[in-house]
Amino acid sequence: MDAQEHPVRHFEQMIRLVERLLPLPAQLLQHVYSFEAFGSWSCIVRCRGVPIRIAFDGRDRELVVERSRSRRPPYVWDPPIWRRAGVEDVDLVGPELAAAVKRAAEAE
Repeated sequence: MDAQEHPVRHFEQMIRLVERLLPLPAQLLQHVYSFEAFGSWSCIVRCRGVPIRIAFDGRDRELVVERSRSRRPPYVWDPPIWRRAGVEDVDLVGPELAAAVKRAAEAE
């Protein structure tokens, strides 16, 4: 895969991720992607009024889900509710990731 294809693949995966989160329901609030940081990215979604950050560390291939204590910026992130190392394709962990977002929204 050449350099121009990586961002295209990333955004295709993000579309599928957002579609998987719609039934929760979760709303995408923010997204950041950095090709130069090994394809790292993060997004903030709101589910049941709770801001939840999904972050991918491209160097370590680790995906985490964190819940914010505050409902408005500046967000205060709790320790990860869910963590998965060795992630090569977000689509492969999609169901687990959606379940983790749902748990984060329901946690008190």
